[in-house]
Amino acid sequence: EIKPYIDSGNYVKRDSIKFYNEKNKPASFEELTLSCDLTFGETKKTNDPYCMTLWGRNGADHYLLKIWDKRANFTDTLRTLRVICSEHPQLRRKILEKKANGKATYDMLNSEIGGFTLFDPTNDSKETRLNSVTPYFESGNVYFPDESLCQNIEECVTQLLKFPACEHDDFVDTIS
Repeated sequence: EIKPYIDSGNYVKRDSIKFYNEKNKPASFEELTLSCDLTFGETKKTNDPYCMTLWGRNGADHYLLKIWDKRANFTDTLRTLRVICSEHPQLRRKILEKKANGKATYDMLNSEIGGFTLFDPTNDSKETRLNSVTPYFESGNVYFPDESLCQNIEECVTQLLKFPACEHDDFVDTIS
């Protein structure tokens, strides 16, 4: 079933997405946040991949710094999180969706690394959650890396623009 969508974007509009490159990327950030939409961890093509996004914030501006999007088992997911945390020691806030392997990941890593928070999305729909952050896009406070810094950024932008009419919404879940 092909769901309809507006080319310019359903919830977030294409012209609301700002991009940064190496020249205008801030040198440092006031806060780093890791947002994780985890899966039950299988590598089959029929399984959803996990998606983790690293965000930097300066004042009201939010910068998408890196995306991890991969089909992986639970052990590999834990390994990736350990690497992310060791590469970014200033990372304090790590949000795990309390679905799939989110709770198990919390149980395994919170006493080892710390700073993990479980987010339970059951009270709000995915559409409601994304709609709650669209003002940040509309006011020009969200920046994505351009293709020189992130080769697959257009796939992520397309998922965001098509949402909820997209096959996978893992990237969108990490935003909202």
